[in-house]
Amino acid sequence: MQKTPRTLVALASERLNLPAEATAGLVKVEIVGGRLSVVNHKGVGAFGPEYMELLTREGVIHVRGTGLALVVMNHMELVITGHIGSVELP
Repeated sequence: MQKTPRTLVALASERLNLPAEATAGLVKVEIVGGRLSVVNHKGVGAFGPEYMELLTREGVIHVRGTGLALVVMNHMELVITGHIGSVELP
């Protein structure tokens, strides 16, 4: 039986104990206190201290609040801190 690329990714993910959202390309949004983390983002559409648009494969995440700051942005994760008032998911 020939393994498909999806099967190989699932097998590698399981063997390496990697989170499913990282290997499957799923978006993970986590809010803890004044910190919002988005894994598997596609960038930032709008940026300001009171409003941000975070681009994902599923759509745009709208973040509103005060004192918002982008503190981490790499190819995998994006982190915003500040007083997060609301988050609208696609």
